[in-house]
Amino acid sequence: MLGYNDSQIVASVTVPSGTPDEDVSVSVTSNGYNGNGFVSGGGAVSPTGPGVQASVRSGSRPTVNISIRWSGGKSPDNSKLFGSDLDSCSESLGQHTCPNGWFWNIEGKGIVSDDAANWTVAQTATSRAKGYYTVSPGVVQSFDDLTTNTPDGPESDFLQKPSGQTTIYWIDGPGPRKTYGASGPIYEMTSVENFTTTFCTLVPTGNCFSIKWYLKAVVRNGGILDNTSIGLGAASTDF
Repeated sequence: MLGYNDSQIVASVTVPSGTPDEDVSVSVTSNGYNGNGFVSGGGAVSPTGPGVQASVRSGSRPTVNISIRWSGGKSPDNSKLFGSDLDSCSESLGQHTCPNGWFWNIEGKGIVSDDAANWTVAQTATSRAKGYYTVSPGVVQSFDDLTTNTPDGPESDFLQKPSGQTTIYWIDGPGPRKTYGASGPIYEMTSVENFTTTFCTLVPTGNCFSIKWYLKAVVRNGGILDNTSIGLGAASTDF
Protein backbone atom coordinates (compact mmCIF):
# COMPACT_ATOMS: atom_id res chain seq x y z
CA MET A 1 0.00 0.00 0.00
CA LEU A 2 1.30 3.42 -0.97
CA GLY A 3 -1.16 5.53 1.03
CA TYR A 4 -4.77 6.11 2.05
CA ASN A 5 -7.23 8.66 3.41
CA ASP A 6 -10.94 8.79 4.21
CA SER A 7 -11.93 8.60 0.56
CA GLN A 8 -9.31 6.49 -1.22
CA ILE A 9 -6.64 3.82 -0.95
CA VAL A 10 -3.58 3.92 -3.21
CA ALA A 11 -1.68 0.66 -3.82
CA SER A 12 0.71 -0.82 -6.38
CA VAL A 13 0.40 -4.23 -8.00
CA THR A 14 3.24 -6.18 -9.63
CA VAL A 15 2.17 -7.87 -12.89
CA PRO A 16 4.35 -10.88 -13.87
CA SER A 17 5.97 -10.94 -17.30
CA GLY A 18 3.68 -12.54 -19.89
CA THR A 19 0.44 -11.64 -18.08
CA PRO A 20 -2.19 -10.96 -20.76
CA ASP A 21 -3.73 -7.49 -21.00
CA GLU A 22 -7.22 -7.60 -19.49
CA ASP A 23 -9.75 -5.76 -17.32
CA VAL A 24 -10.12 -6.99 -13.74
CA SER A 25 -12.30 -6.21 -10.75
CA VAL A 26 -10.49 -4.89 -7.67
CA SER A 27 -12.02 -4.73 -4.17
CA VAL A 28 -10.70 -3.99 -0.67
CA THR A 29 -11.68 -5.81 2.54
CA SER A 30 -11.30 -4.02 5.88
CA ASN A 31 -10.62 -5.75 9.19
CA GLY A 32 -11.77 -2.49 10.83
CA TYR A 33 -11.45 -1.74 14.51
CA ASN A 34 -12.78 -4.37 16.92
CA GLY A 35 -14.06 -6.35 13.95
CA ASN A 36 -16.11 -3.51 12.45
CA GLY A 37 -16.09 -2.99 8.71
CA PHE A 38 -15.96 0.26 6.75
CA VAL A 39 -17.75 3.15 8.44
CA SER A 40 -19.68 5.66 6.38
CA GLY A 41 -22.07 8.34 7.67
CA GLY A 42 -21.86 7.04 11.19
CA GLY A 43 -22.96 3.47 10.51
CA ALA A 44 -21.12 0.22 9.84
CA VAL A 45 -21.35 -1.24 6.33
CA SER A 46 -20.00 -4.35 4.62
CA PRO A 47 -16.34 -5.09 5.43
CA THR A 48 -15.69 -5.39 1.67
CA GLY A 49 -15.86 -2.20 -0.32
CA PRO A 50 -17.57 -2.07 -3.75
CA GLY A 51 -15.45 -3.42 -6.60
CA VAL A 52 -13.90 -1.12 -9.17
CA GLN A 53 -12.69 -1.94 -12.68
CA ALA A 54 -8.97 -1.73 -13.44
CA SER A 55 -6.92 -2.51 -16.56
CA VAL A 56 -3.98 -4.85 -16.10
CA ARG A 57 -1.08 -4.15 -18.44
CA SER A 58 1.99 -6.34 -18.24
CA GLY A 59 5.12 -4.35 -17.51
CA SER A 60 7.30 -6.72 -19.53
CA ARG A 61 6.10 -8.39 -22.72
CA PRO A 62 8.00 -11.19 -24.46
CA THR A 63 10.55 -9.91 -26.96
CA VAL A 64 12.64 -11.31 -29.83
CA ASN A 65 15.99 -10.36 -31.33
CA ILE A 66 15.92 -11.13 -35.08
CA SER A 67 18.97 -11.44 -37.33
CA ILE A 68 19.84 -12.86 -40.78
CA ARG A 69 23.07 -14.42 -42.07
CA TRP A 70 23.87 -14.28 -45.79
CA SER A 71 27.07 -16.37 -46.08
CA GLY A 72 29.02 -19.22 -44.50
CA GLY A 73 27.60 -22.37 -42.97
CA LYS A 74 24.34 -22.82 -41.09
CA SER A 75 24.43 -22.70 -37.30
CA PRO A 76 25.34 -26.10 -35.78
CA ASP A 77 22.03 -26.35 -33.90
CA ASN A 78 19.97 -25.57 -37.00
CA SER A 79 18.75 -28.91 -38.39
CA LYS A 80 16.75 -27.57 -41.34
CA LEU A 81 17.96 -28.44 -44.85
CA PHE A 82 17.84 -26.36 -48.02
CA GLY A 83 17.65 -29.69 -49.86
CA SER A 84 14.03 -29.99 -48.73
CA ASP A 85 13.42 -27.70 -51.72
CA LEU A 86 14.23 -29.71 -54.85
CA ASP A 87 15.49 -26.57 -56.65
CA SER A 88 18.27 -26.03 -54.09
CA CYS A 89 21.76 -27.24 -54.97
CA SER A 90 23.74 -26.41 -51.80
CA GLU A 91 23.49 -26.48 -48.01
CA SER A 92 25.84 -23.48 -47.67
CA LEU A 93 24.64 -19.94 -47.22
CA GLY A 94 25.28 -17.48 -50.01
CA GLN A 95 24.59 -17.15 -53.73
CA HIS A 96 24.42 -20.35 -55.81
CA THR A 97 23.89 -20.85 -59.53
CA CYS A 98 21.78 -24.00 -59.62
CA PRO A 99 20.38 -25.94 -62.60
CA ASN A 100 16.96 -24.30 -62.23
CA GLY A 101 17.83 -20.79 -61.05
CA TRP A 102 20.05 -18.26 -59.30
CA PHE A 103 19.30 -18.71 -55.61
CA TRP A 104 20.67 -17.14 -52.43
CA ASN A 105 20.52 -19.27 -49.28
CA ILE A 106 19.94 -17.35 -46.04
CA GLU A 107 19.56 -18.32 -42.39
CA GLY A 108 17.26 -16.26 -40.17
CA LYS A 109 17.44 -16.44 -36.39
CA GLY A 110 15.19 -15.18 -33.62
CA ILE A 111 16.16 -15.32 -29.94
CA VAL A 112 13.02 -14.97 -27.80
CA SER A 113 12.71 -14.01 -24.15
CA ASP A 114 10.36 -16.88 -23.25
CA ASP A 115 9.71 -20.10 -25.22
CA ALA A 116 10.08 -20.67 -28.96
CA ALA A 117 6.80 -22.60 -29.03
CA ASN A 118 4.96 -19.44 -27.98
CA TRP A 119 5.75 -17.68 -31.29
CA THR A 120 4.59 -17.79 -34.89
CA VAL A 121 6.75 -16.84 -37.88
CA ALA A 122 5.26 -15.62 -41.15
CA GLN A 123 6.76 -14.00 -44.23
CA THR A 124 5.38 -11.90 -47.07
CA ALA A 125 7.06 -10.87 -50.33
CA THR A 126 6.65 -7.99 -52.75
CA SER A 127 8.51 -8.57 -56.00
CA ARG A 128 9.05 -7.40 -59.54
CA ALA A 129 10.74 -9.24 -62.39
CA LYS A 130 11.15 -7.48 -65.73
CA GLY A 131 13.00 -8.49 -68.87
CA TYR A 132 12.91 -10.86 -71.84
CA TYR A 133 12.75 -14.60 -72.37
CA THR A 134 13.70 -16.57 -75.47
CA VAL A 135 10.74 -17.81 -77.52
CA SER A 136 12.86 -19.38 -80.28
CA PRO A 137 16.41 -18.86 -81.55
CA GLY A 138 16.83 -15.14 -82.16
CA VAL A 139 13.29 -14.28 -80.95
CA VAL A 140 12.57 -12.85 -77.49
CA GLN A 141 9.38 -11.85 -75.66
CA SER A 142 9.11 -9.19 -72.95
CA PHE A 143 7.58 -9.71 -69.50
CA ASP A 144 6.95 -7.52 -66.47
CA ASP A 145 5.54 -9.26 -63.39
CA LEU A 146 4.66 -7.54 -60.10
CA THR A 147 3.35 -9.14 -56.89
CA THR A 148 2.47 -7.36 -53.64
CA ASN A 149 2.45 -8.69 -50.06
CA THR A 150 2.20 -12.31 -51.13
CA PRO A 151 2.34 -14.96 -48.35
CA ASP A 152 5.78 -16.63 -48.53
CA GLY A 153 6.03 -19.22 -45.73
CA PRO A 154 8.13 -20.32 -44.04
CA GLU A 155 6.77 -23.86 -44.23
CA SER A 156 7.51 -26.39 -41.49
CA ASP A 157 10.40 -27.94 -43.48
CA PHE A 158 12.22 -24.60 -43.22
CA LEU A 159 11.20 -23.45 -39.71
CA GLN A 160 12.66 -24.71 -36.41
CA LYS A 161 11.07 -23.57 -33.12
CA PRO A 162 11.14 -26.43 -30.57
CA SER A 163 9.30 -26.13 -27.29
CA GLY A 164 11.52 -25.41 -24.29
CA GLN A 165 14.16 -23.52 -26.27
CA THR A 166 14.63 -19.81 -26.92
CA THR A 167 16.13 -19.92 -30.43
CA ILE A 168 14.03 -19.99 -33.61
CA TYR A 169 15.57 -20.61 -37.05
CA TRP A 170 14.14 -20.25 -40.53
CA ILE A 171 15.93 -20.78 -43.82
CA ASP A 172 15.10 -19.52 -47.30
CA GLY A 173 16.60 -19.66 -50.78
CA PRO A 174 15.00 -16.90 -52.87
CA GLY A 175 16.06 -15.91 -56.36
CA PRO A 176 14.89 -15.89 -59.97
CA ARG A 177 14.49 -19.03 -62.03
CA LYS A 178 16.32 -19.59 -65.32
CA THR A 179 13.14 -20.02 -67.31
CA TYR A 180 10.02 -17.88 -67.58
CA GLY A 181 7.52 -20.48 -66.44
CA ALA A 182 7.27 -23.08 -69.19
CA SER A 183 7.64 -20.44 -71.91
CA GLY A 184 11.40 -20.32 -72.46
CA PRO A 185 14.84 -19.49 -71.03
CA ILE A 186 15.46 -16.07 -69.48
CA TYR A 187 17.41 -13.87 -71.92
CA GLU A 188 17.86 -10.83 -69.69
CA MET A 189 16.12 -9.68 -66.52
CA THR A 190 16.15 -7.52 -63.43
CA SER A 191 14.51 -9.15 -60.42
CA VAL A 192 13.82 -7.64 -56.97
CA GLU A 193 12.24 -9.45 -54.03
CA ASN A 194 11.42 -7.52 -50.84
CA PHE A 195 10.63 -9.67 -47.81
CA THR A 196 9.04 -8.94 -44.43
CA THR A 197 9.50 -11.68 -41.83
CA THR A 198 7.26 -11.26 -38.78
CA PHE A 199 7.45 -12.93 -35.36
CA CYS A 200 4.27 -12.78 -33.22
CA THR A 201 3.57 -14.04 -29.71
CA LEU A 202 0.79 -16.47 -28.93
CA VAL A 203 0.89 -15.47 -25.22
CA PRO A 204 -0.17 -12.69 -25.21
CA THR A 205 -1.51 -12.49 -28.74
CA GLY A 206 -0.77 -9.61 -31.07
CA ASN A 207 2.75 -8.76 -29.89
CA CYS A 208 4.69 -8.71 -33.19
CA PHE A 209 8.18 -7.85 -34.43
CA SER A 210 9.38 -7.69 -38.06
CA ILE A 211 12.58 -7.61 -40.09
CA LYS A 212 12.73 -6.44 -43.72
CA TRP A 213 15.27 -7.74 -46.23
CA TYR A 214 15.70 -7.92 -49.99
CA LEU A 215 17.37 -9.75 -52.86
CA LYS A 216 18.16 -8.16 -56.23
CA ALA A 217 19.49 -10.05 -59.27
CA VAL A 218 20.47 -8.81 -62.73
CA VAL A 219 20.80 -11.20 -65.67
CA ARG A 220 22.46 -9.83 -68.79
CA ASN A 221 22.04 -10.71 -72.47
CA GLY A 222 22.15 -14.41 -73.10
CA GLY A 223 20.95 -15.53 -69.67
CA ILE A 224 24.21 -14.84 -67.82
CA LEU A 225 24.02 -13.72 -64.19
CA ASP A 226 25.58 -10.26 -64.00
CA ASN A 227 25.27 -9.48 -60.28
CA THR A 228 23.21 -10.04 -57.16
CA SER A 229 22.87 -8.08 -53.93
CA ILE A 230 21.19 -8.89 -50.63
CA GLY A 231 20.71 -7.02 -47.40
CA LEU A 232 18.41 -5.51 -44.80
CA GLY A 233 15.74 -3.03 -45.81
CA ALA A 234 14.12 -2.86 -49.25
CA ALA A 235 15.23 -2.39 -52.86
CA SER A 236 13.34 -0.24 -55.33
CA THR A 237 10.98 -1.98 -57.73
CA ASP A 238 10.88 1.15 -59.91
CA PHE A 239 12.85 0.03 -62.97
